[in-house]
Amino acid sequence: DAAGVAVRREAGRSDPLPPMPGGRPPPVFIVGGSRQSLTMTWSIPLHDGRAATALDISDWRACKPAVVVSHLVAHQGPGSLSAYLQEQGFVEDSLGPKVAAEVTISTEEGFAFWEVRVQLSEEGVARWRDVVASVFAALAVLRGAAGAGGASRGVLLDAAKEVTVLSDVSWRFPDRPPSALELANDMRVAPRAAGYVVASRRIMSVDEWQSSEPAPLGKNSKRSEAVADEAERLLGRLTAEAARIVVCGTAEAGAVARVEPFLGVRFSELPPDGELWASWRSAASTPPRWWTPPPPNMYLPSAEPFQEAAAEAVTTARA
Repeated sequence: DAAGVAVRREAGRSDPLPPMPGGRPPPVFIVGGSRQSLTMTWSIPLHDGRAATALDISDWRACKPAVVVSHLVAHQGPGSLSAYLQEQGFVEDSLGPKVAAEVTISTEEGFAFWEVRVQLSEEGVARWRDVVASVFAALAVLRGAAGAGGASRGVLLDAAKEVTVLSDVSWRFPDRPPSALELANDMRVAPRAAGYVVASRRIMSVDEWQSSEPAPLGKNSKRSEAVADEAERLLGRLTAEAARIVVCGTAEAGAVARVEPFLGVRFSELPPDGELWASWRSAASTPPRWWTPPPPNMYLPSAEPFQEAAAEAVTTARA
């Protein structure tokens, strides 16, 4: 009946990885083997409409706030999380990115997964607890937590401006056309026909997302404000209590051995002790001195060429 359908729909939109009851820390999962890495995953509940416990699914799809947060967490320049971990010897001193941040799953069932991955050195494997604290600290500075030393609103706004223009560049000058699967997914989630070919490729405000007219290309202050607002809401979900942590390439005394029932994967669970949990919570609320935002991108084009190109494209299409 209708009540049963409503209950099942609400159940489908529940958070698959909610914080532990009583504010307890989730166990850390330890996996052996030769791969040395740390993965920290957060579940992001998505609802129809904003709520205290979830993000609005339309804002999530249109503004793509995870792109902004990922850009700031995983940038590779001086003062970044990656640079700090390399200075501490927690990642290998070699070419290539050592920190990645991205949405790994975004579902129609009311949640998405956002994660940070760090490729660890031998020292990083031995001191993975300090690496976890460093990731929490990087998120703390983005939230502007603990007063002085926190990131200003301008950091999120600058990052929002940069990623929106970059998404326009990528859409205007793509390295390939969208695949049939990408087009099918865009048509499935976009609320208007104008979004069918841009839904997954461009970053927009919800008003632009829902408009029947194509969103203009180039810098747009209202769009950047909307994206920065959603990035702030997302950061509010990225807490120490909600993080799920997996460490690969080590073994820990005191960990409880487990076997995953479906695939038969062997792993261990290690509940953080009180001292470790207190240090992580402190890191998650204390912006570090070592973090600085990425410098402005000098190669971003201004809005005018995009607006002219968009106007020409619309005129040609209408003709």
